[in-house]
Amino acid sequence: MTLSHRVAAIQATVQKLEDELVEIADYPEHDRAEAAMALSDLAVRLELVRLTVLSPGSGEPEPAAGTR
Repeated sequence: MTLSHRVAAIQATVQKLEDELVEIADYPEHDRAEAAMALSDLAVRLELVRLTVLSPGSGEPEPAAGTR
C-alpha cells in the first residue's frame, strides 16, 4: 500500500466520523469526553507523522507516550 493510499484511508475514516457527528448528542457526556481525548492523542500522533513526512532525513517519529 502506498503512502497516498494510507492517507486516503485516514481521510475516509475522518469523513465517516464527521458524517456521524449529527448523532453526537445521543452519546453520554463521559463517552464524548473519552472520545475527545482519544482524538486529541491521535491528532498529536498524526502531526508527528506529518512532520516526519516533510523531513524524510529525520528518521522515524518518536513512539507515542505509553507505547514504548
